[in-house]
Amino acid sequence: MLEYKVSVVTGEMTGGGTMDNVFITLTGSEGESERTLLNQGRDFASNQPDREYTVKSEASLGKIILIGLEKEQFLPFFDDDWFCCKVVVKTPDSEELHFPCYRWIKERQLVCVREGTAVTILKETDSMLKNSRELELKERQATYQWRERAKGLPHTLNADDVKDLPADLQFTFNRSLHFFFMSNMSAKGHAAASTLLQTLPDVNASVRGMAATWVSLGNHSERYFTEPDVEALAATMKEELKELSEKIKERNEGKELPYCYLDPAEIENSVAI
Repeated sequence: MLEYKVSVVTGEMTGGGTMDNVFITLTGSEGESERTLLNQGRDFASNQPDREYTVKSEASLGKIILIGLEKEQFLPFFDDDWFCCKVVVKTPDSEELHFPCYRWIKERQLVCVREGTAVTILKETDSMLKNSRELELKERQATYQWRERAKGLPHTLNADDVKDLPADLQFTFNRSLHFFFMSNMSAKGHAAASTLLQTLPDVNASVRGMAATWVSLGNHSERYFTEPDVEALAATMKEELKELSEKIKERNEGKELPYCYLDPAEIENSVAI
């Protein structure tokens, strides 16, 4: 009997956890596991530590290419959606596979998640993964449809209410609650340019904060990629950017007006406001 270790990460937002029963099915190139119940009690509550579970199979499943996630009600008449961030599967050969989900899962909804290695459709060789792509495309085409409200005007999404949208497109509970209180405030204050300027931080403090958080092009404060091939490409890109920056600095030596606007060392990696 072979054992596959499964770790599940639940979203931290309010209402992201669930008390319902969660099932998983592992699909590999050589077979499929049995539908296995994962949780025992409140395992998938928000802000809970990651739990590890065991999925057993009598024979090797080969390379795990898909996982299926399902949820069934634990309490009757209570719809308890679950936000799954990701699932990590460790094979009997100690290979660790990441399956990013980042979506809401509803009652008796089968959600198929493919392994996280990026592959373009032209390089897709597995027929099962090709079918998965086609099914996902058809689901999206059925979900995201346009409506023409008036001739000549831009089309709008075919939905009468926010609740008609998929759960993944709706605001989180915290954000919806914020909008509710903001829209139902009985008294609103008056603001002028002078009062708005008083709420802004001191310019020196802002500059110091920007300098502390500034990150140059090609660098990241977090480890976004875990695949060895992708990490190797990222390292190569950093080296090439470094060489380019050195060439630009060498070219600008002795110039009265150096041109530094395309120097990677002077370009911020990203901007968030």
